[in-house]
Amino acid sequence: MKRKRAAIKAIFSHLPEKKLTNDMLAERFPDWNIAKAYQNTGVAVRSIAAEDQCTSDLGIIAAEKMFAAGLCGPQEIDFLLFCT
Repeated sequence: MKRKRAAIKAIFSHLPEKKLTNDMLAERFPDWNIAKAYQNTGVAVRSIAAEDQCTSDLGIIAAEKMFAAGLCGPQEIDFLLFCT
């Protein structure tokens, strides 16, 4: 019996357009130490989904990018690994 192998053929992603910066957070939370938060996390900007946008919507857009690149078609996908 021939063994099947699992393989990752490609990795694509899509981030929402809306952004939330540390400066914006500091305005909302004036007692927050923005410099310390950045030093601890290295995060200065976060991508925020729209009110009507689900994480699955972002996954669909990423998959559409992969299909458009010609790396594979929808019929070749056995499963998706979704990470946040």
